Amino acid sequence: MDFSFSWDMLLLFFAAACLAGFIDSIAGGGGLIGIPVLLLSGLPPINALATNKVQGMAGSFTASMTMIRKGVVKLDKIWFAALMSFIGATIGTICVHFINVSVLDILIPIVLIMIGLYFLLVPSVGEIEKKPTHGRKII
Repeated sequence: MDFSFSWDMLLLFFAAACLAGFIDSIAGGGGLIGIPVLLLSGLPPINALATNKVQGMAGSFTASMTMIRKGVVKLDKIWFAALMSFIGATIGTICVHFINVSVLDILIPIVLIMIGLYFLLVPSVGEIEKKPTHGRKII
């Protein structure tokens, strides 16, 4: 598949990526901006999801390395969570390849709207974190 975008579309992509990256750096959720922009540009859903994941992976990797280097995060404490995250991401990526693209055209906007409504309507979003209710082994 060959895609050709005009300069104004590339400028829109750049602006959306900057805004999404800024939001990701503060609170996460930059995909709520990036994915719709990519879908509205005519990019197929698989390509939009893949582009968003590469951007997110780069940002997460940079943030993680910074936290590890500063000693905020200890690798020996999080290795299992990181491994499970990698396995979950791999399984999710494989599953997306088996879903019909026409289903993704309908499903992605619905999920994005539901996530947006959740953050808009749930009063506890943004409150200070509370003490975990589960033990470390369960988490």
